[in-house]
Amino acid sequence: ERTFVTNYHGFCRHLLRRNGQALSTNFLDFENFTTISDEKLAQVQDVTRSLNSDEFGIIRDFNKSIKEASFSETKRLFSKFVDIQLSKLVPLSIITFNGIIALAIKLLYLNKSLSGFYRLYFPAIFIDEFQDTNVLGYWLLKTLIDDSTQLFVYGDQLQRIYGFIGAIPGILTHFRNKFDLRQIDLQKSYRFGGNPQMLQLEKNIRDLASNPQEKSFIKPVRLPLRTFRTQAEEAQGAVQWIEEHINIDPKLSLGILVKQRGPNADAITEELERRKISYFWGLFSDEEP
Repeated sequence: ERTFVTNYHGFCRHLLRRNGQALSTNFLDFENFTTISDEKLAQVQDVTRSLNSDEFGIIRDFNKSIKEASFSETKRLFSKFVDIQLSKLVPLSIITFNGIIALAIKLLYLNKSLSGFYRLYFPAIFIDEFQDTNVLGYWLLKTLIDDSTQLFVYGDQLQRIYGFIGAIPGILTHFRNKFDLRQIDLQKSYRFGGNPQMLQLEKNIRDLASNPQEKSFIKPVRLPLRTFRTQAEEAQGAVQWIEEHINIDPKLSLGILVKQRGPNADAITEELERRKISYFWGLFSDEEP
């Protein structure tokens, strides 16, 4: 009847907002904290005045250990990293992205009644896109589960896209073995249900991933691709295609998938605006209002 839907950072923010004062009274004003990337701390004047070179080194090495999914190194540096967050950054109303999760883990480990409460409060936990979990997310999850927790993780190792922030390689297999989970493989893709060419392409990719040396079973796939010489031409072509389809069906919902924010995405939105086509900008970060 009740669900709590969030991501790792969102849950940890909730935790620090409600209970962070057990770590520092500064958390009573957590709503007004500034969140800064761990890699950009040295660009903040207040921080450079507060931290010495050794402390910057610890933050750098801790961040590196997470990116490299090094459990042992992250564990070795954890207490020092947390101490720097609490003694130097939190009094400035500053916290880093890794600090948000690390301090929440510290809070749950320190306060057994609090972690016990959340284990009762969340009798079932569902985690989507689990293949993108890093070391901190993994440790956080371990504080929230016990033998009575109904745990469901969903993921696809081939869709691991956050390797650059330390998504743990092979975490689905590791987690299945460590917690004796039952694996259920989905046999049918509804994403490309009406597109046999895309279904075949997906099958080719998965067959190659499971057996990279054997290529004889790969069937050729022909996809209707359009290429353009410039970003401006691509934007015009994409928006023209959209315009043609919404003229036929004004209620149609269309999505544009781009690699990342940048000039290419900007060119498309500028063309949408030029043709007065309303759109929703879905490339916001977790920190934008």
